[in-house]
Amino acid sequence: MIEIRFFGLLRERIGESAINLEIPTPLSVSELIKYLIEQNTAFLWLNDLEVISAVNHTIVESDFSINKNDEVAFFPPVTGG
Repeated sequence: MIEIRFFGLLRERIGESAINLEIPTPLSVSELIKYLIEQNTAFLWLNDLEVISAVNHTIVESDFSINKNDEVAFFPPVTGG
């Protein structure tokens, strides 16, 4: 089981702030996104190249491996000024 959290605009577009999901692990972040999109097209927003991914509070690349009991978070692009 993993917990997936969505922040900012992603949370609004997807309509969920968090979900728990039983998945085969290990699974890369990009494989998780593909799996989520196959389950529900609302997750297409995660396919944006600008989306930031974190596993257990650490920003990771799309090939990072997710394991059981991990927390995965997706953030919209961040801008500053």
